[in-house]
Amino acid sequence: MFNFFRRPKMLTFEQIRAETDRLRALIGAPDNVCPLLSSPFGDGSPFLRIVADGYIYANEERGHVYNERKTQDLDELLYWIMKDITFSMAVDYEVANRVPHADFRRLLFAKDLELLGSLKPEWRERKQREYDAVLAQYPFNDEI
Repeated sequence: MFNFFRRPKMLTFEQIRAETDRLRALIGAPDNVCPLLSSPFGDGSPFLRIVADGYIYANEERGHVYNERKTQDLDELLYWIMKDITFSMAVDYEVANRVPHADFRRLLFAKDLELLGSLKPEWRERKQREYDAVLAQYPFNDEI
């Protein structure tokens, strides 16, 4: 019989870190890019808190918590963590490979999608939808 009140099994911080380390290795993410922290560092870096009813992933800078998200879904949590990592890597890639007279977001978004897609195609599709929403309001501008 199915128990509607059964909560999903929560992983420990160490188990989540092991999984993110495995995913990081797949894309060659340097250790210093968005390290997974268990408490706020105070510089805006993301951190993960595990509470009785879920995972809280947030940023904290100078005592102010922002961008706080909560889930019980491990895949959702991993998406949040890995999209921070791939975005940071994509920024570094774009800066090193800037294309003159082209909107920097073209290369940035493409690299981010490539990295996320190499981890999980569904994550790439999800991020593409997020970028599509941004571009609907703020289209590429190669005249910059």
